[in-house]
Amino acid sequence: MKVVKIIWVDSCSLFGWHDKDTTHEVSECMSCGYLAKKDSKSVTLVQSFDDVNFSNSITIPRKAIISMEYL
Repeated sequence: MKVVKIIWVDSCSLFGWHDKDTTHEVSECMSCGYLAKKDSKSVTLVQSFDDVNFSNSITIPRKAIISMEYL
C-alpha cells in the first residue's frame, strides 16, 4: 500500500454555554498513513495492517480534503 499525507478541514464545536457572537473556526488537519481505499466520496487511511486486518483507520470525506500527496 502507498503512504500518503492528506491536508483536510474538520468541523468545530464548542461545549457548553457560550456567547452567541463567539467565532467558530474550522480546523486544518494533517493525516499520514497507508492508503487503504479511495473512491469518489472518501479516502481511508490506516496506521497498520496485516494480511486480513486494518488498525487505526480514518475515513475523510473528499469534500473536506484540501490536498493529498503520495510520500
